Parts: sequence; structure tokens; C-alpha cells
Amino acid sequence: MRLNKYLAHAGLANRRSCEHLIKGGQIEVNGEQVRNPGFLVGQNDIITRWKKPLPGKPGLAYALANRAAGIEENSLGSLLRHFELPQVEWSSIFERPKWISGLSLLTNDQAMIERLKSKAQQYKATLLMSGKEEAQQMTMDELAGLDPNEQVGQTGDLIKLMSFDKKDLPRGFYRFLRPEEIGWLKSS
Repeated sequence: MRLNKYLAHAGLANRRSCEHLIKGGQIEVNGEQVRNPGFLVGQNDIITRWKKPLPGKPGLAYALANRAAGIEENSLGSLLRHFELPQVEWSSIFERPKWISGLSLLTNDQAMIERLKSKAQQYKATLLMSGKEEAQQMTMDELAGLDPNEQVGQTGDLIKLMSFDKKDLPRGFYRFLRPEEIGWLKSS
């Protein structure tokens, strides 16, 4: 993967801004300053900015999406694979009924998915149901276990997921996670 693309997908900045960081001498690969945005990085390379390692590895990607109701979680991964990272097999970190719109966390980091799913009873989500004035908090386990037959005619909107809030992410859009967000997820 090209260095500027890797940095953009790690959430450092957009690709063009990453080119400026690289050309400005702010990025090192394996301790060597690199000024070529097209420099190819591999799975075992250590990429740093000002001697501080960036979270993630080439090949690992993390995204937050605000999906519409009725769209399957794996469909989001297909869209990301088509438009952004064709080599990445995206998976949702937490499953939930497809009649619930709102936030989804996607990654190809299988170790993170397994670790976070094993602790799903600890992570909170805020769900706003149609016809209700107040949002309700529940764990990711409770959210995944909602029975669609009990919710006939209703829709739900997942407005908060762990520490992520959808207020700055319009419906149908996604963004890659910033390095500090990836670090937070890895330490959760």
C-alpha cells in the first residue's frame, strides 16, 4: 500500500494532506525518513510521525458508518471495499437487527472484533425508537438480541455507540477512525 494511502486510512489526514506531511519530512518508515508519498509500505513496517508510532498496521482498517435502516451490516463492507479499499474484507464489530439505523463500526482487524464481541455486555449503545421521546441505553448484547417481531412497525436509530456519536456523521456516510480512536478501541 502507498504510504500516503496508509496514513489516510490510519486517520491521520486526507490523502493530499498526508502527501504534504510526507514531503515535509514528518514521516518515518522503520526509522528512516521518507519523502515519497508513493513509497510502498508492507505489513511489518513501522510507521512513525515525530518518532511516535501510528496505531494500526498496513492492511488493517477501521471505519465508522451511519447506515440507513434495512441495510445489512455486510453491505456496508461491500460499499467500503468497492469505493475505498478493495483488498479489505470488512466486518461489523457488533451485529444488530437490520431495522435499526445509525452507527456501525467496521474493521478487518479480526482480533479486535473477537475481543470486543466477547465483552459486548460491557459496551453501551443509545437507541432512539420511533414514537418514543427518550432514547434508551442498552448493552450491545441487548441490542443484538432485540426481537424484530416485538418491534413491528417501529424503527430504531442507534445514535451513540460506545464513545462514538453520530451527530457529525450524516446518514449514508462513513469516515475512517482517527489514530486516537483506534488506540482507544484497542485498549478497551
